[in-house]
Order: sequence, then structure tokens, then C-alpha cells
Amino acid sequence: MNKEHISKLPYNVDKLSLCKTLKDVYAIYPEFEYYPEFKRDCGFIIGKAVALIVLLYSKDSYVSAKHSSEKINAAVYLGFEQKAGVITDKSVHDALLCNNKPFNDMVIRYCRMQYDSEFSELVIFNNAFYNQLMALNDGKSENSEKTKDIIQNVNILKKQIKDIETKLLNENTTEQNINTLYEHVELTTLGLRPEDIAEKLRGGEDIVDVRPYGKNYSFEKFGTRDKMYVDEV
Repeated sequence: MNKEHISKLPYNVDKLSLCKTLKDVYAIYPEFEYYPEFKRDCGFIIGKAVALIVLLYSKDSYVSAKHSSEKINAAVYLGFEQKAGVITDKSVHDALLCNNKPFNDMVIRYCRMQYDSEFSELVIFNNAFYNQLMALNDGKSENSEKTKDIIQNVNILKKQIKDIETKLLNENTTEQNINTLYEHVELTTLGLRPEDIAEKLRGGEDIVDVRPYGKNYSFEKFGTRDKMYVDEV
């Protein structure tokens, strides 16, 4: 593993790998406390789990989440043992194969943290894609020119959706990762329905949380989280 590249990651994986509990993680990176996915038990130490995700799925990471050898190297760097090219800890082995559901949920949440605007685009494009398919199926597209236009739109949306999936998941578009990603998309889509928005408004909730880490926190969006600081009162 290249130390220079590791130092450029948005979170310090060496510090994270020493965290034994969630409280240890929150002490250095408080924003993780706001996401329930990181509170689930994936079968191995949470600090190492988050560090592994940071290594594999960070924006502009030089490590490929797609290639087995690089995933194993990332796990070995964090102190996990390997034998004959296989990580001996079953929970970690399953996580690398995307067969560890709690870990998969953490991955998708982290990818959303890295690519918030792209995830929003995915939700919108996915909704538009199905709307176009419904237009083909509901008899309103009998005009051949209109049908051609809709088919063209569908093909464009399919490519855009595929590109976003690949970017979000750092090319590791396994069936398990894609399924988990679309669980998040579905939950987000449900939260955008007019009746749900109206219910939130009646309850006095904010529709969009513009300060998800608390009103007293601020940090550079694309900088290292080590630079997080508290606003002056």
C-alpha cells in the first residue's frame, strides 16, 4: 500500500483501524454518528470496517474495489491475516465479496457521503427511467416518432444510470452492492413522495437537512475530515 496515496484519503485509515468501538470512531470523526448503518454489527471491529471502506470506496482512491488482489492487500494493510490469498477472518472475507449485509449497508452509506449529488441524480434518473417505460406501456406512445424519442430517452437514461452506479461503487458493481444501493434509492424515493413531504411539513420537520452534522459544526466538503472545526459562537 502506498503511504503517500493513503495520506490523501478523506479519513485517516491508520487512526480508524485503532478504534475498537463506535465511540472511538465518533471521537475523531463525529459525522459517522449521524448514520445508523455504522451502528450495525458486521462481525469485525468497527474501526477496521470503516477503514477498509475508506480504502476501497473513497473518491479518487487509487485502490480498486473491483479487483480481489487489491481488496486483499487493503485488508492485510489493516492487520487482517491471509492464507493462500484468502483473508482468514470469515466476516472480513465475506465483506470483501459483498456477502456481508451490514458491511454492504455501510459501504452504500459511505458512497453516498462521498457522492451526495451523484446519488441524488441516480434517484432522479431512475425515476425518469421508469416513467419513460410506463409511457411506452400505457398506449400514449402509439405515434412512431414519439415512440422513437421515448426509446432514445430510455437508452440515454440507462447509460447515465450505469455510469453513476460505477462511479459511486468505485467499479465494484456486484449484484449485492447494486441491490443494496437500490434499497437506499427506494427509501429515498419514498421519502420524496408528495404525501410524505406534506406529512413532514405538518410535523415541523425540515425537508432537507442542510446542516446534518449539527449547527455548530463545519468542515470543508472535499477536504480531509481531520480539518473539521467548530464554528465560533
